[in-house]
Amino acid sequence: MDIPQAHLRVMPGVRRRDLLKAGLTAGAMFSALPLAHPLTLWGVEAGLPKRGGILRVRGYDPPHFDPLTLNAKTHSTLSFVYSGLVRYKVGPEIPPGTFIVEPDLAERWEEPDDTTVIFHLRQGVRWHNKPPVNGRELVAEDVKFTYDRFLTEKANPLRFALDPVDRVEVVDRYTVQFLLKEPFVWLIETLANPVMVIIAPEVVDTFGDLKKPETAIGTGPFLLERYEPNVKTVFTRNPDYFVPASRMWTGWSGWSSMTTRPGWPCIAPAKSTAGRRPGGRCAKKTWTRSKRAIPT
Repeated sequence: MDIPQAHLRVMPGVRRRDLLKAGLTAGAMFSALPLAHPLTLWGVEAGLPKRGGILRVRGYDPPHFDPLTLNAKTHSTLSFVYSGLVRYKVGPEIPPGTFIVEPDLAERWEEPDDTTVIFHLRQGVRWHNKPPVNGRELVAEDVKFTYDRFLTEKANPLRFALDPVDRVEVVDRYTVQFLLKEPFVWLIETLANPVMVIIAPEVVDTFGDLKKPETAIGTGPFLLERYEPNVKTVFTRNPDYFVPASRMWTGWSGWSSMTTRPGWPCIAPAKSTAGRRPGGRCAKKTWTRSKRAIPT
């Protein structure tokens, strides 16, 4: 039995090559429409920003809350609470894989010689308004205490990262200097790592260690409000955060999971006009950038 063959019908006077060119041109034009009328993340149309709201994030249940750990689940949670001297710049304008150090608690730094690095702190930075610090100002003594603990804590698995550091000294209320055993060109980049957060001496003096959730007291954009093991971690906006542009969210809720699944959608708004969770897979760098871009 003969099977009828389908043939492309071409209008008289129109060449096949011209027809293909026209199809490619139309496809390119329609694919460029989203660029002419860009939509915000997850398909929600752009509009004026509104103060307040809750951002819900799929997070991880931390084994404890002490920054001196290699556990990524702990650092993922604590990154909302603490700040460091410096940090890596983030944002949509930063190409993936690019690491540019920018000031955080330190407004600037200088290197008078090969083995001295001096950090000048921002003035007026406040700790979270919770006991035992009760919103007092961050000073150079806090930085010295943090890194003295980092360098002397026997159980610190991250100690090797600052092995070239000999000691940390307070110059004045807002100035601290790192004295090195030998030239260490990677010091600034090392201090920009999210694990290098500044802690308050009173918290360690009060609790003995930083394992419990109530010890998560920093200078970061969010305050730890409630922790429910294996359920969720709830944070509220820090009204005294030293980056004014962060005052857009009232809080966020991180939902824990008993299991981890590669490629799980990493972040979702409380409500979306698209009516669905966003797709996409969340690599480690993307997850970090997403989190850090929220408050700033």
